[in-house]
Amino acid sequence: MKQNEGFNATKKRLLIVLFETSIWMMIKLFNAVFMTIYLFCNSYVCLDI
Repeated sequence: MKQNEGFNATKKRLLIVLFETSIWMMIKLFNAVFMTIYLFCNSYVCLDI
């Protein structure tokens, strides 16, 4: 019984870590997409205007 409780706590900790990592990855991905769009606009679209 004790071992099972420890396993559940470890699983919960892993889920929290995975959740935080996924949020961090999404932020990184969003930043990359935003920077790409920004650079693309600066180099191509905005020069035509």
